[in-house]
Amino acid sequence: MRAGGLRVLVDTGIGNGKQRANPARHGLWTDYAHRLTAAGFPAGEVDLVVLTHLHTDHVGWNTVHDGQSWAPAFPNGGS
Repeated sequence: MRAGGLRVLVDTGIGNGKQRANPARHGLWTDYAHRLTAAGFPAGEVDLVVLTHLHTDHVGWNTVHDGQSWAPAFPNGGS
């Protein structure tokens, strides 16, 4: 959503490649990042990420694996 000139994302979802206790979510691989970009909200342009609560199904996309380690998915999202 857009609010006050900011691009705001509320909750980031489950995330890819994460270890999860639920087999349906373990090692999940989706095209969420591509769909977010297609909707006009590329990760690098999100200004604020709001988390409703800290369950894995709400915060999983806060990090992405860059090939070597986990890195922030929304580098500007904490500002």
